[in-house]
Amino acid sequence: MKPELITSFADRQRRIAEKRRTVLRFLREEVWTTAELVTALLGFATRAPAYQTLKAMERDGLLRSHAAELVYGRTVSLWGLTPHGLAFAFDDVETLQEVSIFQPSRVSVSQISHKIELQRLHIEALRCGWTSWTDGHNLNMGKGDKIPDAVAVTASGERVAIELERTVKSAKRYYEIVVSYTLRRKANGWQEVRYYCPDEAIRRRVEQRIMAIKHLSIRGQIATPEQVQGVLSMFKVLLYSDMA
Repeated sequence: MKPELITSFADRQRRIAEKRRTVLRFLREEVWTTAELVTALLGFATRAPAYQTLKAMERDGLLRSHAAELVYGRTVSLWGLTPHGLAFAFDDVETLQEVSIFQPSRVSVSQISHKIELQRLHIEALRCGWTSWTDGHNLNMGKGDKIPDAVAVTASGERVAIELERTVKSAKRYYEIVVSYTLRRKANGWQEVRYYCPDEAIRRRVEQRIMAIKHLSIRGQIATPEQVQGVLSMFKVLLYSDMA
């Protein structure tokens, strides 16, 4: 019995370490998250083991928690990296990088819902074999450039800019976005710009807005109809469920 007990304990410790590593590496990019998202990230069936993992990591100084107040008095518990947690978000063979840590005073309440939905996409992308996910706030973009919500490499190897589109913008704004992406596409190595929408009604209207563009002026040059179609072919408007 003794060897089995030792092996069982070693296996439990290994699984705990793997879960912590997954959470820390996710937060290395996202800074903060929620227990619901950690449940999905770790593949738990319920939130209870996610809370257990997060509380243990908080106890060990890797994370800190904060109750953020949303509209109508609702609150959501956020869990984010401490400086100690950031140090352990990198493996021994990796060079430590000074990325953002969790500072509750810097969390924009108005952006929490958008950020949570974007993290859902991030988790789904990981599940589908995507790599190199980079949050827009961590991109080194030029002044005045349209900053994507994220950039990632798909399972088939395409580098794509990602926009989470929960509401439909004006035709003028989509025109400006198309021009900005067109100007910066080669410099940033984007092969596609993918808009992800929560439902078919929004997806259809965003697609209509973009595909309705018939004329483009790029650096003072008027694009031909063929060039316009070539530019618009770079834009895909999809549902959250279309990441596979």
